[in-house]
Amino acid sequence: MLAHFDYEERFDLADLYGRVVSVIDDADDPTATKFLAALATDPNKRRRLMIELLARTGMRAGELAALASDAMVRIGDTRWLRIPVGKLHNDRYVPLHPLLVELMNDWLATRPPSRSGRLVERYDGKPFEEWVRSFRLLTPV
Repeated sequence: MLAHFDYEERFDLADLYGRVVSVIDDADDPTATKFLAALATDPNKRRRLMIELLARTGMRAGELAALASDAMVRIGDTRWLRIPVGKLHNDRYVPLHPLLVELMNDWLATRPPSRSGRLVERYDGKPFEEWVRSFRLLTPV
């Protein structure tokens, strides 16, 4: 069972290079607070993990699609997310909030076996990449 997470709590992070990680600041945004509170009750673990990762790490949809199953690493006492080569042409590491660590561990323990080695896949077991390129995930309708 996942622990309760107070969405009013602000979690400011810097990555390994000292840059501030862009995340949803739900403490100042009532719409984000309401959205994330509703998401916390979503029984679909895959959907919740995907949205929480996008919202809490600032990664792009294509980066989420490319995450390997072993993308969560421990450096010292902190869990980090290794995001593969991006626009800066190198991997980057983003610190993970304890809620994301818990969601990832829960997802990895209960999901079906991965055929592609990715953290999340389409329901047919194929990688998301083709779908992400052809469909703008975050474009308002």
